[in-house]
Amino acid sequence: GMKLTEFEWEYKCNYAGQYQGKGKFLTMCGAAVKKIWYQSVFGEVIDASFHASKPFNYGNVSEPVGGIDLQVEMSSHGHFESTTVGCQITMKGDATFTVI
Repeated sequence: GMKLTEFEWEYKCNYAGQYQGKGKFLTMCGAAVKKIWYQSVFGEVIDASFHASKPFNYGNVSEPVGGIDLQVEMSSHGHFESTTVGCQITMKGDATFTVI
């Protein structure tokens, strides 16, 4: 088969931020797009989106550990097919993550 689209990204986040010397917080979290490519000759169109949850606490009041869910989704459609792909990840301020 012929490749009609390509979409590459990576999740980025700064970990272990503190407030008044306590906690493990996240800052600057998001998805960095590395590559978007498509075959325009076949009428391909790409739509990409990014969503972030509200932040939440995996720790407790005295030692908070921040967390957030991030999701990237890409849809490609043209004359021949329609495809949607995505990835969701939970990131935590202690530098751990889970791909959902």
